[in-house]
Amino acid sequence: MPFAWLLGFVLCIVHLVSSFPIDPRQVSVSGLSAGGYFAAQYFVAHSASLCGAGIIAGGPYYCAQGEKSKGFDDCRYRPERMQLDTYIATADTNAKWGKIDPTYNMRYKPVWLFSGLNDTVVYQGVVAAGQQFFEHYGAVTQGEYSMNAGHCIATETYGNPCPTSNSPWINKCGYSAAKHLMHHIYKGLRPAVPQWPENVYPFSQAKYTDGPPAQHSLDNIGYYYIPSACQSNASRQGCKLHIAFHGCHEGSSLIGQQWVRETQYNDIAEANEMIVVYPQVIVDSEKNPKGCLDYWGYTGPEDYVTKEGPQLKMVERIIDTLLRGEKL
Repeated sequence: MPFAWLLGFVLCIVHLVSSFPIDPRQVSVSGLSAGGYFAAQYFVAHSASLCGAGIIAGGPYYCAQGEKSKGFDDCRYRPERMQLDTYIATADTNAKWGKIDPTYNMRYKPVWLFSGLNDTVVYQGVVAAGQQFFEHYGAVTQGEYSMNAGHCIATETYGNPCPTSNSPWINKCGYSAAKHLMHHIYKGLRPAVPQWPENVYPFSQAKYTDGPPAQHSLDNIGYYYIPSACQSNASRQGCKLHIAFHGCHEGSSLIGQQWVRETQYNDIAEANEMIVVYPQVIVDSEKNPKGCLDYWGYTGPEDYVTKEGPQLKMVERIIDTLLRGEKL
């Protein structure tokens, strides 16, 4: 009997250490460039279960319409070719057939957008079209278009000179896009504090994909940041959860863990009991040569913007696992 009691006690402790509560009302997404497009797609598809989104240098839902040529031209350089009526009609149709959540779930939810004046990769008018898309559905939008930034996620102290548009697409602008988008999505956040480097953990993305991850241009390994308070179960209300999608040429196989560690998401997360997940994409020389999340349909021209899209399904499974209080 004493041994059985001790075994039960040890198993209980192990369970506490390996799990953490997450508030299902506090789940959000954001991303840069292709990751910004993907964040928009995920937010539209799962608007009932998300509390907000941040879109950096990304445009409207279904912009590419399943065509690579549009994805690499219209959705980057051609704001005059934006077809808002088509994007809205597609979202409405997908919602009608249950392929995405009802679009009314976007009403009153916060969406933050950023585009630099010096962005030569995705023009400001394309990002503004994305803002118009969300405003059509009643989202509470805030756009930042006045900074002399290139194509990047802006940080306070790390990266390339602010006006440039070069790898690793992280620029030192004296401004934190991650902090600003988080403060728009979540009210009453505490000021950021330095991250704890040891709080970054790898996880197997293969556990959440249909077939090998590479089949969907996904890496075998992703990363997530678990702040100290969530690891110790100190959060009484439950931890927040945010998914941060990298842009093209930004996967860890190309730039190491810079997107994971240097974008200031972890600083705001450490101060505010927020877990941040960083899904990872790899280059596929035939269908995805730039290592982008799918915003034009290379995983399937019909489903890539719906809940049936292979990459969206992986993210949904990751979120569901964390909501059950399990580690990845």
